[in-house]
Amino acid sequence: MNNTEIKIIHGKEITSYLKELSKLRMTVFREWPYLYDGDMEYEKKYLSRYAMSASSRVILCFDDKKIVGASTCIALEEENDDLKLPLKKAGLDVKDFFYLGESILLNEYRGQGFYKNFFQLREQRARELGYKMSCFCAIDRDSAHPDRPINAVELAPVWRHFGYTPLENVKMSFTWKDINEEKESKKTLSVWFKDLDSSDELSV
Repeated sequence: MNNTEIKIIHGKEITSYLKELSKLRMTVFREWPYLYDGDMEYEKKYLSRYAMSASSRVILCFDDKKIVGASTCIALEEENDDLKLPLKKAGLDVKDFFYLGESILLNEYRGQGFYKNFFQLREQRARELGYKMSCFCAIDRDSAHPDRPINAVELAPVWRHFGYTPLENVKMSFTWKDINEEKESKKTLSVWFKDLDSSDELSV
């Protein structure tokens, strides 16, 4: 993978990549554990929010000119209520949190350090803006789920290695259609956070 390159974009520059980013999200999130049966128009609308935000950044991973990975981040207070309300109900101030959205890579590019780069660059952006915490959410799936691959990789140990801890008793819920569902259903997600004041920065 000698032609790979990381590029950070923001603002209107993001709109130039909406179609490619939407396709990438729909491809990667179709896999375990999200099993997401995506919709192009929804994806483009979802991603366009990052183009209108002053705090956001989108990190792209290219192989030659093809986007093979991406990661997003934004101030949590700019996110929708589905993300903010669970933290508010737990007595937390969303203004303290910088939200780390997706980190997605095509399968053949995994295990090469890009995932770590994504975390490091997003945390760097959070610190630049003076945020005390970074957080993200991850879907809760039953270990006995019929669509769970035999070789499924558990990411919780990786997140803990990067300094993240699950917020106790804080859950988020989103609705989407799984690839094997006839209609949308509600999914539960756990929230993971990191104290940026007391944690060392990740090295690239």
